[in-house]
Amino acid sequence: MFDLNWRAIAIRSYTAWAFYVLAFITVAPDIIYLTVQIDTNPAVWSSLQIWVIILGLAGRLVLQPRENARRRALIVLAIVVGTVLFGVQAMAQTTERQTMRIL
Repeated sequence: MFDLNWRAIAIRSYTAWAFYVLAFITVAPDIIYLTVQIDTNPAVWSSLQIWVIILGLAGRLVLQPRENARRRALIVLAIVVGTVLFGVQAMAQTTERQTMRIL
């Protein structure tokens, strides 16, 4: 049974947004490779995934009242922009040795 307020949770919850960003980060390297044939740095993508998981866990612990919707939207936007800026590092062309390196 779904929560009666599931639509609002799916749209406004920090944890839901963390899942959306995590899904994007997971498929982004493949999309980049298939579209522009650039092999990105997997270590950066892994770091981004851990970062978003931590943010999602933290977001689950933060109160999210309706009256601060604008402030919450700015927080989510800042986190997404920061994550994208960090992710730009993954676009650097890697060598085969770096790509095959096991962390």
